[in-house]
Formats: sequence, structure tokens, C-alpha cells
Amino acid sequence: IEPFFVFSNTYGLYNDHWSVDSIDAIWGFNYLIDFQFAITPRTGIEIEAGAITNTRWDESATHFQDTSILFGYQVSNDEKGTWIPDFRFFFEVTLPTGNYNNLNPNLEGLDLTGNGAFFFGPNLSFQKLFYLPRNYFSLQWSLGYFFPTRVKVKGFNAYLGGEGAKGSILP
Repeated sequence: IEPFFVFSNTYGLYNDHWSVDSIDAIWGFNYLIDFQFAITPRTGIEIEAGAITNTRWDESATHFQDTSILFGYQVSNDEKGTWIPDFRFFFEVTLPTGNYNNLNPNLEGLDLTGNGAFFFGPNLSFQKLFYLPRNYFSLQWSLGYFFPTRVKVKGFNAYLGGEGAKGSILP
């Protein structure tokens, strides 16, 4: 079991021209817990769940985030002094436990914490430790492709719906 606390600041968003538009800073306080269970020496299940508090000026919102379940297979282990990395293959499923629908328009997205869809797909994850005289350097890389399910949306939502919006969308 690994608890995490992540503190973040969002001060801009990318627009359609791949440049950043400034916004009033949003401060995020993310509380995560990562459960890891071994099934065999090479296979396991990992569950990542959390909540986040987003705040800007005198407004804030706290909600659960989407939850990920990973089914993993350890292909290789990092071998010191060689180029062999830690390599894992995951099949990942994301559960829509975050807040994405019927958002409060006055909060301008502070209460948005999820996608509303189930996502599933493969993920390859690599890590290699390079040992230095007093420390080490960790190189990490991952590649995944995820397939979403359709989402029923209502009102202000993660997909830019407005008042009275109702329908479904494929993210």
C-alpha cells in the first residue's frame, strides 16, 4: 500500500493553436492511494484511487477521481550493470468514479475530476536505474493506448455541454 500526496498548480491551458492561454491559477491537493497485490512472482493487480481538492481564490471543490485497475505481467527485472530494464505489460481499466456531469458553472471546472467513461487498453512500462557515485538516475517510459466507452452527459460537463445539455458522446 502506497499513499501519495500531490500538490499542483495549473496556470494555463493549451488552445487549438498549441500555445498556452493564461488562466487564474488553480491549486490542486491530490490524495492518492495505490494498492498492489501479487498473484504470482510475475503477475499482480494494482488499484489506484484518489480524491482531489481544487481551489482558486475563495472557491474550492473536493471530489473522487477516476479509479484505475491494472492487471500486470513482469516481463523482465532491472539488472544492475546491464541495459536490461524493468519491463511490465499492463492491461488497464479506468472506472468513471470522478465527477464529470452536472458541473457547477460558477466553479468554472474546479469540480471536474473525471471523464465519465470506462477506458481500457494495454500499457507497456519501462524503468531503468543508472547508479551514480552518490545517487542514481531513474529513466522511465511508458506507452499505452486506451479505448473509451460512450458517456451519457447532462448539463455542464467534462465535454463542454451547457445548461440543458443531454445526450451521449464518445471521448
